[in-house]
Amino acid sequence: MQMRTVNPALHASRRAAIMVAARKCFARNGFHQSSIADIRTVAGISSGTLFHYFPNKQALVLAIVASEGEQVALCLSQLAEIADCRDALNLLLQLIAELAADGDANALAIEIAAESRRDPDVRALAADNDTVLREGLEGLIRAGIARGQVSNTVDAALVAQWLMSWIDGVFSRVSVDLAFKPMDQLPLMRQLLDMVLTGGRVMS
Repeated sequence: MQMRTVNPALHASRRAAIMVAARKCFARNGFHQSSIADIRTVAGISSGTLFHYFPNKQALVLAIVASEGEQVALCLSQLAEIADCRDALNLLLQLIAELAADGDANALAIEIAAESRRDPDVRALAADNDTVLREGLEGLIRAGIARGQVSNTVDAALVAQWLMSWIDGVFSRVSVDLAFKPMDQLPLMRQLLDMVLTGGRVMS
């Protein structure tokens, strides 16, 4: 009897497609209101195929939360390659504003935050993602200090926490205020960030 071989690329592609469908469902209806039937319908697959990749909805939720952390880590590694720390952080602010303005992305972020209060497994992964972001931001700022691009009086950990609070605030604000436009906040946020990084004075 010949054993079936697994095509890793095809397996990864199908798994990713299921996660895309699940993201859409979760963003629009929430984790608890989205059913396996909803997800398989959006993905255009059978329940059997879905369960081959994910044994239950909880596994899908955890996979999505974990993938969010992977995307954050990848983004931070790319930002770390930018020579000027301030350019890297300004680009990050723009990326965050664009993401927050995306309805599905914003809704999913809020859903993950809410679920982390209820589900310890989601909370653990979300905390890991938080650590990745915090350490990445601190690394960017410390690199800027070492290169003379950031004032040596700056507390990298404190500024990283401030930036994370701003990120959380932007996503929360969008979810409750339809008139709030994240991109409109960029000029002021960039000016404030510049003041913080340079010890209180704006650099051109």
